[in-house]
Amino acid sequence: MKIEKSSRYCILRYNTIAILCLFMACRPESRPFSEEGKEHSKSGPLYEASNKDTQAMIPYNFHQPTKKVKLHHDLDEVSGLSYFSENVLVAVEDETGKLYLIDTQEGKILERKKFAKAGDYEGVAFLNNNLYVIKSDGHLYSFEQDSDYPEGTTVAKLPFSINNDVEGLTAIAEPSPALLIACKAAAGINGNKIKGRAIYHYDLNTGILDQRPWLHIDKQGIETFIDSQGLEGKVKDFKPSGIAQHPLSKDIYILSHHRKQLLVVNSEKEIKAWIRLDKDMFRQPEGICFSPDGTLYISNEAQEGRANILSFEPQNP
Repeated sequence: MKIEKSSRYCILRYNTIAILCLFMACRPESRPFSEEGKEHSKSGPLYEASNKDTQAMIPYNFHQPTKKVKLHHDLDEVSGLSYFSENVLVAVEDETGKLYLIDTQEGKILERKKFAKAGDYEGVAFLNNNLYVIKSDGHLYSFEQDSDYPEGTTVAKLPFSINNDVEGLTAIAEPSPALLIACKAAAGINGNKIKGRAIYHYDLNTGILDQRPWLHIDKQGIETFIDSQGLEGKVKDFKPSGIAQHPLSKDIYILSHHRKQLLVVNSEKEIKAWIRLDKDMFRQPEGICFSPDGTLYISNEAQEGRANILSFEPQNP
């Protein structure tokens, strides 16, 4: 059948438009870029909580930090974080046995202090004018804020071993002053075999560590929570790398840099939310703390870029 020239032109034009439409429909969705020009992952939700009511009670937008400050290369291995004073955090890194006071506005190091020889230091806490640092094998260092340490340093060897791989430390004031200590690896101590992960309670008044886990973190328990709330995602494993208590709600926030997760537990030790963090924004989250007004700070080790601290101001009263 012979086709007239004008008809051939119409068919060609129609086919071209159809191909362009198909191309536009198949083109990948554009992605936002971080400050360093890298794409944020869109493989899944960046923020997951049990429901809208819970999201209102977890008042942070983990899509978008309020502020991001890069840290000095001395803090490439930043491993622990605690609130110190207004606009100042105290940090520890896991190599040199030094403490650092950091300006939250610009990330500058305000002061360095050496408290011990080189070692694997993983957590820091500040309470009632006292600083506490814990080593991965359970050595706990404590000293007054204004003391000339290491002369003013005291050390207690808690019944943890390198098999526990202690990584998280935070101080709580109520009902009595205490430290919460999170184990990244083996949950049991003194020969006890416990599945999952554990957080222990150390009473600062008595200097006694409760031999029973203060909180037992069970993979199956988290997955049951996820299923019951209709959330997406898999846990596979949860390895605590940081811990902090919210100053207002008293909820416990527990980081796992493994698979980039955040678990929130209420004062009754019940799971309140499970949050999957963006792997590009949270490269290796290990430090976590709050300021008294509820601003949340999370530090990331350097990995391929610079170490940083992300701050998140609460979105709701």
